[in-house]
Amino acid sequence: MSLFWTETDWKIVVTNTNKYAAKQRTPDLSTGLTPRPLDGSWRLVTVAEMKAYVAIVIVLGVYRVRSYSDFWCCRRTCSLVQRAAIIADGRAAPAGTSRPGMARPGFRQRRVRRPQILTVERNCNELSWIPHYNTFRASRSRRRFTQIKRYLHVSDPDLTDALTDAQWYTKLEPLSSIICTHTQELAVPGTHTSIDEMMVWFFGSSKHTVRMPKKPIKEGFKIFAISQQDYTYNWLYCSRKTGIVELPLHPKLPPTQAAVLHLTLSLPYEDYDFNIYMDNLFTTVPLLLELRDESIGEIGTARSNAFPRHLRRLDATAPWNTVSGGSTADGKVLGLEWQDQKMVQMLMTLHPLSKKVKRNRKQPRITSTSGTAIHKHFTSVCMEVDIPSANDDYNHFKGGVDIADQYRESYFTQQTSHRNWLLLIYWLLDIAVINSFLLACTKLRTNQTTTQPSGRKKLPHREK
Repeated sequence: MSLFWTETDWKIVVTNTNKYAAKQRTPDLSTGLTPRPLDGSWRLVTVAEMKAYVAIVIVLGVYRVRSYSDFWCCRRTCSLVQRAAIIADGRAAPAGTSRPGMARPGFRQRRVRRPQILTVERNCNELSWIPHYNTFRASRSRRRFTQIKRYLHVSDPDLTDALTDAQWYTKLEPLSSIICTHTQELAVPGTHTSIDEMMVWFFGSSKHTVRMPKKPIKEGFKIFAISQQDYTYNWLYCSRKTGIVELPLHPKLPPTQAAVLHLTLSLPYEDYDFNIYMDNLFTTVPLLLELRDESIGEIGTARSNAFPRHLRRLDATAPWNTVSGGSTADGKVLGLEWQDQKMVQMLMTLHPLSKKVKRNRKQPRITSTSGTAIHKHFTSVCMEVDIPSANDDYNHFKGGVDIADQYRESYFTQQTSHRNWLLLIYWLLDIAVINSFLLACTKLRTNQTTTQPSGRKKLPHREK
């Protein structure tokens, strides 16, 4: 984690947080009103406390609770980690807490078929493995955690007061640029990379969120990202009102395709070979020509209006597993049509059209799309079928961004906040944590195995 977030970066966040807190708690000279101290007395945040705050946020991503306040003790319940210790050690519950099957004053004892305690891993220890937690606990840690969450700020608050709508993303700086720079310096992606959209869910009021009903996350902030399998290498923020941020205009490409070119050119393509995989939102002939001029290969599905007309030779009545293809007039881009359950149209600068590979295909149901026509071609439930090699590579390497999203969705650190841009800060933290975990797995892949929960629990411990 320290590779992505150095001591200098911690000091920047601490300085801006303290400056923002002082600004929010200062009386308004124009009205003479003093902000009501909802969170008690305030003292300056230190680097140790900020590290403890981030460590607890990471832990909350591993151990899901209804509210972050459940992480600490209250009158009738015990804290999350104390509950874990009860399960692991079988020892008595702390005073003032309850356990399954224990009678409480004023309550009738009832039988519990399964424990009503949060189920966590048995190897969990006390909170002492979180760095600087003793400092947190000695100073009413829950109130301190709430204070830091309320005043957390990564950019200079003096510079973000008069921002225009087009500069909304500057509240993420310099942390966003720092993590992005370190991400690109620490690893070189493999040959097969993919570009797709990421969504950070947010259902509040914002000018910059988008709605995508067909996506797993229906509404939130949209981000264009390039990943190699699961390692997120670079990204661009997108706004519903102002478009893609910091994107230079391209004379031949619209903004969406220009974003793909911009992300691709951030790869070290002059020293290594790369093949880009993308879906039909991005794939067009002009984009493939631009990538081909930079010696970068590309394979992607194409929409009907982006597929060259003179290459449209198959229709919906074509027999199953029929392949047709050709090249554009200049011979630089290949077009492929393949009749599967639906018509698949692809544009590419790789793979000969005639190359096929054998893959096991499962017999579709009769009730599926074109199931009745395809069902008769299968002699068994599963059999080998010759399919175009371009489509086979696309199926294997297209999901890099989706895999990164799955890593993030399983143990995300996102916290509820009224400041909508703060959700993107937690997204940046997730990217740094996941990339750190992947680099650690690459280093330890000889004989050691680790899981994401155990890897996340080790990250705060290494920050001591």
